[in-house]
Amino acid sequence: IVSSVVFGVFEQRSIIRFFSNMFLFEEKCDEEWLDYAMEEATCNTLTREPVKAFNTGLLNHVSYETELQTIMQTVICLCGTGDRRTEKRKGYETEMRN
Repeated sequence: IVSSVVFGVFEQRSIIRFFSNMFLFEEKCDEEWLDYAMEEATCNTLTREPVKAFNTGLLNHVSYETELQTIMQTVICLCGTGDRRTEKRKGYETEMRN
């Protein structure tokens, strides 16, 4: 129950804007992106549990690299071009199955 409440906080438009600007966009994200993200966040319950698991890893500083490399499902990793951590993530390009 607690994770659902906390996750609900992360589904707020202002929080999505903050993290999108911080990690996904070189400039600021636009309203079209936020509309799409909000629609996905609030309407797609099938994606909620995997996103919860991933975000839990971020909050606990746990890497899911091994799990992401072995998963059979197609995985998309997004990273902003201005993100200084991009260089450390090259393995995701070369080691993913799909």
